[in-house]
Amino acid sequence: MRSDESAAQPIERLKWEHARILAEVGALAVAAGDEKAASVDLSSRVAGVLKFLERHQEAEERFLLPLVPQLDGGLFRIIYEEHLSFLYLSDMLLAADESEDHELLSEYLARFKKELEAHFAREEGAVFKNSAAILSPAQKDILRINFASRKGKEI
Repeated sequence: MRSDESAAQPIERLKWEHARILAEVGALAVAAGDEKAASVDLSSRVAGVLKFLERHQEAEERFLLPLVPQLDGGLFRIIYEEHLSFLYLSDMLLAADESEDHELLSEYLARFKKELEAHFAREEGAVFKNSAAILSPAQKDILRINFASRKGKEI
């Protein structure tokens, strides 16, 4: 996806980020479980994907969810709580990585991926799918502008 396309279509960009995060976490789980691959610098890759996830979650919380309060009905509390849970799990991943226990890191990454899959499915099914239909043209413009201003490293 070209950067101008991602800025123009924020909900599609969020979906793309979900797929990218899941692919990278899955690849990291495999790499951590393979002693030869584990010799590659996993630390920077793990830290990079976690930073990217944090930036992704911030975009959802700051830019999208405030524009679609009618979709809430208690769902947003669950999403926010899961985001906080991912921050906690991120700390566990970083600690496992620092311990150089690659088997433990691989297990944590596999668990992390499963939890992300469930979370992303909830967001895509309940929020993203419905957001595009209820956002006004002005809100879509606000969303595009906000996404265009995002800074951070890609994974």
